[in-house]
Amino acid sequence: MKRIQSIVLCIITIIVCMSSCKKNETPSPQTTSLTIDESVTVVVGQTATIKATVEPANAAITWESSNPEICTVENGVVTGVSKGTAMVSATSGEIRKVCKVIVIENLYNVTLTLNEVEIGTSGATYDCVISDDLAYYSVSCVLTSEMGTQEEMIAKSIAEMDELIALYATAGMSYTYSDFMLHGSQQQVFTGLKHQTDYTIYAFVMDTNTKEVYLYVTSSFTTEANASYAFSVGPNKQICFSSGNLQCQPSTQTWRFAANQYDVIGSDNSNCSMDYSGWIDLFGWSTSSTYYGICTSDNALNYNGDFVDWGNEMGEEWFTLTDDEFAYMTYERLNADQLYGAACVNGVNGCVVLPDSWTLPEGVTFTPGGAIGSGNDSFAQANNYTVEQWQIMESAGAVFLPCPGTRLGTDVSDVQYGGFYWSSLGAGDYYAGALQISSYAGMEPWACDRQNGNAVRLVREMVK
Repeated sequence: MKRIQSIVLCIITIIVCMSSCKKNETPSPQTTSLTIDESVTVVVGQTATIKATVEPANAAITWESSNPEICTVENGVVTGVSKGTAMVSATSGEIRKVCKVIVIENLYNVTLTLNEVEIGTSGATYDCVISDDLAYYSVSCVLTSEMGTQEEMIAKSIAEMDELIALYATAGMSYTYSDFMLHGSQQQVFTGLKHQTDYTIYAFVMDTNTKEVYLYVTSSFTTEANASYAFSVGPNKQICFSSGNLQCQPSTQTWRFAANQYDVIGSDNSNCSMDYSGWIDLFGWSTSSTYYGICTSDNALNYNGDFVDWGNEMGEEWFTLTDDEFAYMTYERLNADQLYGAACVNGVNGCVVLPDSWTLPEGVTFTPGGAIGSGNDSFAQANNYTVEQWQIMESAGAVFLPCPGTRLGTDVSDVQYGGFYWSSLGAGDYYAGALQISSYAGMEPWACDRQNGNAVRLVREMVK
C-alpha cells in the first residue's frame, strides 16, 4: 500500500513541476508584419544582407534558400555559391516573404595605386584595389605613409579624424558620388562602371573642425575588356560600346557619356547653340566647318567637309562606326537576326543589341526583331525591362540604343518613337550614313541628311 502511495505522490509531483514550468515560459510574440528586400545581387564567394523588418522587433525569423548550390543564407546574410538565381524565404509566425537572389561571377580584378596627391607641401599614397563583377566595382582605400614625423602626423589626422567628403569615379563628366568616412581601410562601392572604359577616381578630404578641403587625390585607370561584351563589326574586328550616348555642354565644350544607357535629353536639344549651358545629345554631321555638329543650320552644305570624329573629345581609342560596320553587326555576323530587338527600358523606347557570345541570364526574357503592334507601347510589347531587369541584361553584356528623336534647326521630333545614330562616313555632299532605330525594323543602316541632329554612340576596339 505504501508503495502505491509513493508512486502516486511521484506522479503528482511531476505534474506539478510540469505545470509550474509552463507557467514560467515566456510566450513567443505574435508576428504582425514582415517585410524584406524583393531582390539582392551577390558575387560568387561574397556576401550580401537581405534587409528585414519585423513587428514586433523581437519576433524570430527563419531563413531558407531554395537552392543551397546557388546561395546559402544565415540570419539574412546570403553567400553566393555559384552563378544563378535562387529564392530565399523569411518566415516569422504565419507570415512568409520571399527575396530573389541573383548570384553573378567576379570575372577579373584591376589593381590601382593612387599616387598623384596634393596635401599642402606634403605627400602621401593611397593604395586602391578595384574588383569588377560587371555590375559593381568596389574600392578599398588605405592611407600609407613613408614620410617624416610631420607628415606622419598629418597622415594620422586624416585617417583618424577627418572626413572624406567625396570619393567618386568619372568617365568624362559622368560619375557616381557617395559620402565616405575614412577611418583605416573601409570600402566604397561604385555602381554602373563599364568594362574597357577610362575612369578617374577623385577624393576630397575635409577638416572636420575648419571644414576646409585640403587633400585631393586623382588617378586614372582603364577597366579590362571581357569577351562576353564583344560585338563583331567585321570579319576580324570586334568592338565594345560606350556606357551611354554622347552628351555635350556647348558653352564649356565639355563632353561626357550619359550616366545610363537609356538616358536621352529629348526636347531640350531645341536649345542647341554654342552658348547653351545645358546639355545636348543630338548633333549635325561633324566636319571641320561645324564644331562636332553643334549647329542649327538647316542647309546640308553648311555641314560639308571632311568628317571629324566625336571620339577625339573622349580620349584615345574611342571612335564612330562606319556604315559597313553597322551593317555587318546588323546583318552579317553569326546569328545577327537573333541579336537585336525593339525594347522599352525604364520607360524609354529603343533597341537592345546583344554581343556575339550571348547567354540569356535567368530572370529575364528577350524577343528578337522589331516592335510588336503599333503605337508608343509597341516597343514594350516586344521587350519590357525595369531598371532591375535591365541591370541583369546589362551585366550579361547587352547594349541599349534608346530612341533619341531627331533635330532640324531647333525643332526636335520623334523622341521615344525613333531616331538615328551617326556613322563616320558621308554619302555625297548632302547625306551621311546612320543607324536607324525604329519600331518596325528595330535597327537598320540608313542615309540621313547632314543637317539633321542625330545621336552618337562611340565604340572602342576590343583589346585581345
